[in-house]
Amino acid sequence: MLHFSRWKIIAILASVVLSALFALPNILPAPWQEKLSEYTIARPMTLGLDLQGGSNVLLEVDRKDFINSLLTQQLSDIRTSLREARIAFRLNRTADGAIAQITKPEDVDRAAEVLGNLRQPVETGFLGSGGSAYLFDLSRNGQQFAFTISEVGLDAKIGRAITQSLRIIENRINSSGVTEPTIQQQGRDRIVIQMPGIGNPDEVVKLLGQTAKLTFQLVCETQPTGPNQQPPPDCAAYPMKEDPNQIIWVQTSSAATVDGADLSDAQPSFDQNNQPVVSFKFNQRGALRFGKLTADNVGKPFAILLDGVVQSAPRINEPILGGSGQISGNFTVEETTNLAIVLRSGAL
Repeated sequence: MLHFSRWKIIAILASVVLSALFALPNILPAPWQEKLSEYTIARPMTLGLDLQGGSNVLLEVDRKDFINSLLTQQLSDIRTSLREARIAFRLNRTADGAIAQITKPEDVDRAAEVLGNLRQPVETGFLGSGGSAYLFDLSRNGQQFAFTISEVGLDAKIGRAITQSLRIIENRINSSGVTEPTIQQQGRDRIVIQMPGIGNPDEVVKLLGQTAKLTFQLVCETQPTGPNQQPPPDCAAYPMKEDPNQIIWVQTSSAATVDGADLSDAQPSFDQNNQPVVSFKFNQRGALRFGKLTADNVGKPFAILLDGVVQSAPRINEPILGGSGQISGNFTVEETTNLAIVLRSGAL
């Protein structure tokens, strides 16, 4: 006859009771599950994709569209830089780059210096190794300069695009209430998403396909002094990312807004005092709008909003002309890295 000691019997019974308690929420109606969760730590078991079904979505970078966007921006930068240097030229686009023909021989050396600054350095850490490369290779033949996209630089640029896309996707899916989604990179240019319980993949694509709205807007002079206050005319209330309970009133007039679609790049860097900052660059249209915005509002703060949430609210210390500038604010290196990703994520 088998004989179990008393402590073993108690341990077995306790295990059975606890197992039943944790399994109970899975067979109860939803209202009962909510009540039970208020008084115990028991929660319904989350079933995976293989048990409850769901959606499996694979996203891939459109290399053709990505290259087209890079070339369009590069042609604009070449045109603007040579015009500012007062160098006469002819510019033609090629399948993988651009060719600039300098009209006057005496301008060639100056053009080489100007165009050499447009190769666009990129970090290659996304490829599994440190260091940097250039997005464009530049060659010279007499008075002709040819830009071609570097494969190493392009892979690094796509790697960075994947990194910032992962951040956007995580934010959007987490805010949708989906329980325990799986979001991970696959290869160099793909992202796989598994969402248990979502039976229609089109819903996932619709959720992710919306363009993230990134804007730079002036902060209103009047700010709330207590909860539930209504903003004045031409102002709107937005929460701070670090503290959603903290509300900032931001101007909504079009004259005080610069769209993030005009932002061409943002990178973490350091200022002359070796303090972490975020360096950013606009395209030609954005440079004009942002230059006017900052020149007219020196000393005033402006808010950086992504999808209706204030990411940061730095102060305009001086006019930011020429399409590039820095955002400072007692940041850590990690904070500047995250803010740079946010600034680059105006569109998924």
